[in-house]
Amino acid sequence: MGGKKKGKKGKKGKKGEEPEPDDHYMTMRAEQLEMSCSNLKEKLNDAKVKRNMLQIEKDMIHDFYHNTRAEIVEKEAKISNLDTAMQNEESDHRTQITSYMQKVKHLDYDHLNNCEQTQGAAKEFMRDEKKHHSA
Repeated sequence: MGGKKKGKKGKKGKKGEEPEPDDHYMTMRAEQLEMSCSNLKEKLNDAKVKRNMLQIEKDMIHDFYHNTRAEIVEKEAKISNLDTAMQNEESDHRTQITSYMQKVKHLDYDHLNNCEQTQGAAKEFMRDEKKHHSA
């Protein structure tokens, strides 16, 4: 496999150094340049401090977001657990109601049977007493 050959671009000879741009710094005196340089350094330091503060705030907000997100997930899990527990308790309650209703029906049935037996026994006793009384 042959490698690709790179095309040769026409290279011109080095021009040397680029000409300096004309700006207001070219006309300043040394003291003014030093003052301007110190002002620019102060601005740079202020910009660095502001950038660091912004980065710290950004990181803090990021941490708050993740902490809040974790709390939300935890609370949703807790709500889900409570909902499941509530459904289980509701099911148990319905089962207990059914059980108590069956007990009430059984007791009502027993009560009716006892009433009928008592009435039957009372009628028989009254018949016997009438026979005894008439005899």
